[in-house]
Amino acid sequence: MRSSKLIFTGGLTLLAVFGILLGGCSDNKTATTGSTSIIHSQYNETMQQVNAFIDSTLSVFNTGLNINYIGNDVMRDTATSRVIYTAVEPDSVVVSDYWYLVYNSDIDLGAGYSNVTLDSIRFIKNGLFQDSPKNADVMNIRHNWNYEILDTSASFCNYVNYGDITFYNVDTDTVTVSGSTNLQVASKTVDDYNTARRNYEIQTTISNLKTENIKGDNNFGCPYSGTVTCNVELNYEFTEGQYDVSNWIFNFSFENGVAEVVVTQGARSGDYTCDFCNFNQ
Repeated sequence: MRSSKLIFTGGLTLLAVFGILLGGCSDNKTATTGSTSIIHSQYNETMQQVNAFIDSTLSVFNTGLNINYIGNDVMRDTATSRVIYTAVEPDSVVVSDYWYLVYNSDIDLGAGYSNVTLDSIRFIKNGLFQDSPKNADVMNIRHNWNYEILDTSASFCNYVNYGDITFYNVDTDTVTVSGSTNLQVASKTVDDYNTARRNYEIQTTISNLKTENIKGDNNFGCPYSGTVTCNVELNYEFTEGQYDVSNWIFNFSFENGVAEVVVTQGARSGDYTCDFCNFNQ
């Protein structure tokens, strides 16, 4: 699942819903497997979950860069006005200590789900906070998201996510992104033969991911260097009352949109390549 986009309208326009930012069971990227000595039964499942998480995490690049682009290229003054999530008004918008706090909830008891988001966005110029993105050189985005299927008797996938990501040099043609994210996934898969539960906790550190910041350029938002490290704990219940707890480390090294990934699980290791975005040199 990828994020949708949060939009400030009027004098100030921002992209941001991040409603389903940084997590998901879909949008998995195709990985080209290299060598591996990992024989764990959940290797492929864990790889797909982590790849989907990284893919959604990287979507913040385009969201953040568009915040900066719209704030600088479109905005004509520094006045702030209402904030909307695409075509839907959020439940509340509060400005506090230069943070835009945007709360949105979508709770449908009939459909059986709850989707709650709280995004916080702040802009900095020369070390000083300011109330708009105009000419800012640093932008910080904090994201809290909780998605819950209320009926857990059938197959489901629930998420709790927090992210704290900082964009540096947003007033230049090259942006550097660093930060951290945490995703907790509780899922159950029911079929004709078995019921399996997988509970993931993924701690991610983003280090010096760099992307071009030229709107309209094909490489806009696609990381051409930098690293992402994921520490993963999987609690897998394959038969009722029988658990397997495993710990994994995924190290992503990006070059022109392609990640070389090294995985360790205990004393075993593997590697693969994953193309997250097309970078034209």
